[in-house]
Amino acid sequence: MRILIINPNTSVGATQRIRDAANANALTNDEFKTVCPADGPELIVTERDAEWAKKGVLQVIADEHAKYDGVVVASFGDTGALEAKALWPDLPIIGIASAAFATVKTLNCKFGIVTFGDSLIGALEAKAQCTGNGANLIGVTAATWGDVGDPGTVQTRFFEPIAELCQKMAAKGAEVIVLGGGPLAGMADRLAEHSSVPLVDGTRAAINILKACNQN
Repeated sequence: MRILIINPNTSVGATQRIRDAANANALTNDEFKTVCPADGPELIVTERDAEWAKKGVLQVIADEHAKYDGVVVASFGDTGALEAKALWPDLPIIGIASAAFATVKTLNCKFGIVTFGDSLIGALEAKAQCTGNGANLIGVTAATWGDVGDPGTVQTRFFEPIAELCQKMAAKGAEVIVLGGGPLAGMADRLAEHSSVPLVDGTRAAINILKACNQN
């Protein structure tokens, strides 16, 4: 399947993380292209950031969509995905938050969200609520408070705190943990040995959902 994967922020390092996570799930006949907009915020934190990034996402889809069978928007704000669906209704488009929470909803169990920065907590909790998962959400927690630095290196800089938070979230009763944020793409595999419960990677979930739609 040909899938266009868009990182709505302009962090080269985070885009590479997402690219690596996607390619790790590619089969022989898959063709994945992972890109970020030419212009936009390095990390989406505020509503202003989101509006800026949305323009970039829509421009990338406008330029590239004819070559692909589906699009993944690799941010937990699903940045621009709703608007893109309205513009290209025949093109399967899914954000990684929608994909992650659809996976959790299918499992119908208690879950927690672990992310890398406290500035993302409110948006992640709101997204869980609006996707109908609020009743099963135990909590949202972050590895650090304040400036997170380079989004492309959060996986290495915050590996130990994130692993510890996953353990604590499981101890609180979470049966599944969602890793929140595009820069954490692919981290689930490395964290698996540190977690007693399954970890949901939004990028992987989105690719799997698009593939399932393509087969139907």
